[in-house]
Amino acid sequence: MVTPKIHAALLASPGMGHLIPTMELAKRLTTHHGFDVTVFIVTTDSSDSDRTTTSKIIQQTSNFNGINVVVIPPVHVSDKLDPNNPSLGLRIVLTMIESLPFIQSQILSMKFPPSVLIVDLFGTMALPMARDLHMSSYVFFATNAWFSAVNIYLPFITNEAFSRHANDHEPLLIPGCEPIRFEDTLETFVAPWGPIHEGYVEVTKEILSVDGILMNTWQDLEPGAIKAVTENEILGQRVMVDEDDIGMRVKVKEYKLSGEKALSVFGSSHKSLCQMTKNCEVHLHQNSEAKDRGA
Repeated sequence: MVTPKIHAALLASPGMGHLIPTMELAKRLTTHHGFDVTVFIVTTDSSDSDRTTTSKIIQQTSNFNGINVVVIPPVHVSDKLDPNNPSLGLRIVLTMIESLPFIQSQILSMKFPPSVLIVDLFGTMALPMARDLHMSSYVFFATNAWFSAVNIYLPFITNEAFSRHANDHEPLLIPGCEPIRFEDTLETFVAPWGPIHEGYVEVTKEILSVDGILMNTWQDLEPGAIKAVTENEILGQRVMVDEDDIGMRVKVKEYKLSGEKALSVFGSSHKSLCQMTKNCEVHLHQNSEAKDRGA
C-alpha cells in the first residue's frame, strides 16, 4: 500500500509579519520534506495595499507543488472592541476566533484532510479544534529563541514579579536569557492584572500542551537564548540537542503542568523537521489503522 503524504494545515494570523514566515515554512515543508500543505490565511478589513501585498505573496507560491492556499473571508469584529481603546492584539484574537467555524468546515469538507495543524502565537485558539479532529498540533515562533523562551517561561512568573515589573519597572527575569526591561516590555505586561494579560498567560499554557514547538533561529545567532531553552532547569530538562545549525528548531513537548516541567528538543533545522515528519507519519499510520478497524 502506498503511504499517503503528510498533509499539514498552516494557520496564518492577520499581518504580513505572520503571513510571510508562515508561507516560507510551507515552502520548506513541501520542498524538503514532501508534505502537502494547506495554508489558511486569516484576513481583516485591511487596506488595498495590504490586500495587494497578500495577493503577491500568494502568487509566489504558485510554482510550488503541494501548497494550497485558502483565504478566509474577512470577519467584522469592530463592534466587539472598545471604541476608545481598540487594542490591535484583541482585534487579531477576535478575528481568529470568528474565523474558526469557516476553517473547521473547510477541513471537514476535504477528501484528504490534514493530520497536522501548525499555528502561530495568535492561532492557539485553534488547538482545541485540532484535538477534536485528531490532528497533531505545533506552534511556530517566527521571531527568535529569546521570545520563544519568554513565552515558555511565562506561566512560571509570579504575580508579585509582574507587579514589581509594572509598578516599580523592575526587569522580568527569564532564566538564562536577557531580562525583559520595562522600556522594552510587552503591552500585556504594562498592566498585568486584567483579562488581556490573563488570557495571554492561558495562551502560553496552551502552547506548552502541543506536540511540538518550531523556532525560527540557529545556534550562532542566539547561543545564549537557545542554551536557556535547551539546557535551563525549567526550560529544557532532559534535552536532546543535535548541533546542526541550519536554522529551524523543533521542540517536542514532554511538559505537564501537574507533573515534570520538561521539554525535549529534537535538534535543529533539517534533522528536527525530519523528526517531526517521522512523528506525523506514525500519527497518520495510527489514524489509518483506526479507520480500517472501524470500517
